[in-house]
Amino acid sequence: MKGWLFTKAKQPLEFVEKPDPVAKPGWVVVDVKAAGLCRTDLGIMEHEYWVENGIVRNLPLILGHECAGVVESVGEGVSFVKPDDRVALDCAIDAMTGESLGITHDGGFATKVLVKEQQCLPIPEGVTFAQAAASTCAGRTAYRSFFSIGGGHAGQKVAIIGFGAIGQYVMQMAKVTGCEVYAVDVNEDSRRIANEMGCAGVFDKVSDLNAIAPELIVDFVGAGDITNQAIKACAKGGTVVLVGMSSDKISIDVTAYDGLVLKEVQLKGCGGSSPHEVAGTMDLYSTGGFNPNIITFPFEEIDKGLEKLKNHEFDGRPVAVRD
Repeated sequence: MKGWLFTKAKQPLEFVEKPDPVAKPGWVVVDVKAAGLCRTDLGIMEHEYWVENGIVRNLPLILGHECAGVVESVGEGVSFVKPDDRVALDCAIDAMTGESLGITHDGGFATKVLVKEQQCLPIPEGVTFAQAAASTCAGRTAYRSFFSIGGGHAGQKVAIIGFGAIGQYVMQMAKVTGCEVYAVDVNEDSRRIANEMGCAGVFDKVSDLNAIAPELIVDFVGAGDITNQAIKACAKGGTVVLVGMSSDKISIDVTAYDGLVLKEVQLKGCGGSSPHEVAGTMDLYSTGGFNPNIITFPFEEIDKGLEKLKNHEFDGRPVAVRD
């Protein structure tokens, strides 16, 4: 198989050839058809933190935690999937072992990947490999923040702070659910996209949400005073979901009349996922109103794609594809 190998931080990935993986009891080999590029991949490549703290291990390894493909072979005891099944691969970190696809063992930036049977999720008819791959990370994060953690439901005013690729997913999830959606972003291009996608209002400052008082705010920034401003703008008794981790510490007003306590706002963190959220994202495509912007390019150009992602050159979720 061929793949993009990570050796250490601050070094470019190497395009290498390795022996094909072999199915073993409880595991399957998947022929990768699509692999999404995520800012987590960039973080691993740029900062020693991930390796030094034992999150990324068993180097060198092939990155890529966001992928989908076709089952090629299955090991002994595998009964849920069979060869030729179209599957998306759940990339959640195992709570017991800390293992994860593309983090502790070879991932989807390869032509083939070895995964546990339980990680294989059937791709619904009509959903492409690229859409399925993006559902395993961008989609599941959006689904969890809006539905599972935020409790999003019809009739709400929902605001998204940081209108990047995952924010676009939340926007469409909220729209098909029957919500009125607002967006905040300092980037002019992001605001343009939010307007084109049909947001009810688009702003460059969180404080502009004060007059709207959304019942649910999803914060994809998480830096400085942003989350605190979200609390102040949120409706009394509403919910702020914090997803972004741009800063390791934030300040929250608790005594102000429009602070966390007196407004009885719920501040919730969102950092996990489950196979249910990946499947839920893929199921939304059947609604007809859910079609996030996915930008595809050849698998052989993953290194160039990562550079473009680093430079904020993508308007949607970048996904490398193979024929």
